[in-house]
Amino acid sequence: MADKSTELVTQSEEAHSPFDLSIAAIADTNLVAIAEEADKRLAAFEKIWKGSLTRTNAHDWVDEGGKPYLQASGAQKIARWLGVSWRVNPPIEEDLGGGHYLIKYTGEFALGGAVISEVGTRSSKDPFFSRAKGRDLPASEIDKGDVMKSAYTNLLGRGITTLLGLRNLTWQDLESHARINQKNVQRVGYGKPSQDEGKAPSSSLGTQEKKESKQPGSPEDPATLAQAQAIHSILKSRGVEDELAKMQKVAEILGLKEVPTAVSKLTKSQASTVIAALQKEVDNGESD
Repeated sequence: MADKSTELVTQSEEAHSPFDLSIAAIADTNLVAIAEEADKRLAAFEKIWKGSLTRTNAHDWVDEGGKPYLQASGAQKIARWLGVSWRVNPPIEEDLGGGHYLIKYTGEFALGGAVISEVGTRSSKDPFFSRAKGRDLPASEIDKGDVMKSAYTNLLGRGITTLLGLRNLTWQDLESHARINQKNVQRVGYGKPSQDEGKAPSSSLGTQEKKESKQPGSPEDPATLAQAQAIHSILKSRGVEDELAKMQKVAEILGLKEVPTAVSKLTKSQASTVIAALQKEVDNGESD
């Protein structure tokens, strides 16, 4: 009897194997409806992300190592247009030792029935926060509020772009759907890595900036490309590569209440002031 019972159980399991169920599923007429629905969803998704690109302009993007990167300013424009909602959890602070800390925000981002989770972080050890006037600041002098704001903005940018599939885009995507050309976008990271990587930039950009400043025009004209390149290059050499952190540094130097969305938003006069202040920090302090 024991053997027969075992045999019956084995036969029962075989009769309901996953393989048999998959055959039944393929034969199900609902499969056609599922495929049609998938096509509709794909078409809707493409319409959303293509429309999202048209809501941005060249100032919302940066050329990061040859690839387009959407800044938080652009991500929030798109979020408002589409009605993306999000819920941010209270920040978590992780001890990094020596009084330093990591601020981490987690949140959920939703559009329709799609919901994703993301993380945004910033560390007080980031050179933007921990270094000023050519010297390292003790952790006690770092404004925790600035670190928290930067972590929060990082979360929003990551969450919105991930939810909408706006990562790993190409310049052709931007050119085709938003008429944004790579040549009109601010660049981050110039030239090829060399033995001088990490050192203060050479004076070539500064020299070019001085030449252009002598050209006819008002100090209130928009900052030149050479000025923008100089600011990005000096900040990168100081370890500040995040776009928001760069703009916060610029706002701090100029005493602005609102952080500019891009260096191109500055006037020639403002850009010259920023370059002079940054170069002074480099001259008065040791290299990082």
